[in-house]
Amino acid sequence: MHQFDVAGVGCVSIDGFLYVDAFRTDDKGRIQAREQQPGGNIATALVAAAVLGARVAFVGRLSDQKDGALVRADLAAHGVDLQFTLPDSEARPIRATIVVFQHGDRFIAYDDATRIGLLPGDDVTPLLLSRTVLLDTYALAPTVAALGTDVSEISIVADVEGEVDSDSLKKVQHLVLPMAFARRLTAESEPAAIVAALWNDQRSTVVITDGADGVWFRDAGSADCRHQPSFEVPVVDTTGCGDVFHGAYAVALARGYDASERVRFAAAAGAICATGRGGRGRLPTEDDIVDLLSIRRY
Repeated sequence: MHQFDVAGVGCVSIDGFLYVDAFRTDDKGRIQAREQQPGGNIATALVAAAVLGARVAFVGRLSDQKDGALVRADLAAHGVDLQFTLPDSEARPIRATIVVFQHGDRFIAYDDATRIGLLPGDDVTPLLLSRTVLLDTYALAPTVAALGTDVSEISIVADVEGEVDSDSLKKVQHLVLPMAFARRLTAESEPAAIVAALWNDQRSTVVITDGADGVWFRDAGSADCRHQPSFEVPVVDTTGCGDVFHGAYAVALARGYDASERVRFAAAAGAICATGRGGRGRLPTEDDIVDLLSIRRY
């Protein structure tokens, strides 16, 4: 019996936002607003999943002091189970400063000199009790190593944006990557070639997200690379859209949706996130997604 729909291991953060009246290519611009929110790949994905009604748990180490206490309070307030979150003063949230330009484009500067994820010997039982497991760049290799032979029994959804152990990456069933990183990783430029390069016999799905250009994906049932167009929404801030996509994808996977349904559901969730400020500004509900999907059908 599964205790959770989604369990996540990885980074959390405290994000300071600067909204500026400028474009990325400008030399300077006026600050229009300042804001602070909890964030982080896994934290935002889990909060999004919880808002969609999933049973969700954060697994791993996290300080219970200062910034850590703020993040814990945010996760708990959104319904994320923290019973498997180990207090560790060395596991402070990442601190990030995010400059958001006109039309929602942004630049993120971050300090990740902290402990993230699980240490050798930490209990991985809660991951075995979950229908799906979300892992990010920081948590992937140590978590896969800790799971050992059990990794093949778990539906892992990986959110990877940086250098990561290639052997661990090969064992991920559901690989969901941003296009820019996927191009660097594979040295391919075309979506079909990228997806083909990332495919192996252990994959269930490979998904490449590309912002306004939509999503490219392949699943085990077909060798074809398919495309999900993006949803047209008034973009305020793209921060957190990828994280919300991962959370919604994990929820759809836990519910048994097929690949095209998972991708479409997650793409709608990510688009809705873009209409608010930061990863917490516009968390999509089930009704929000249903409404957006009913407007645009394929």
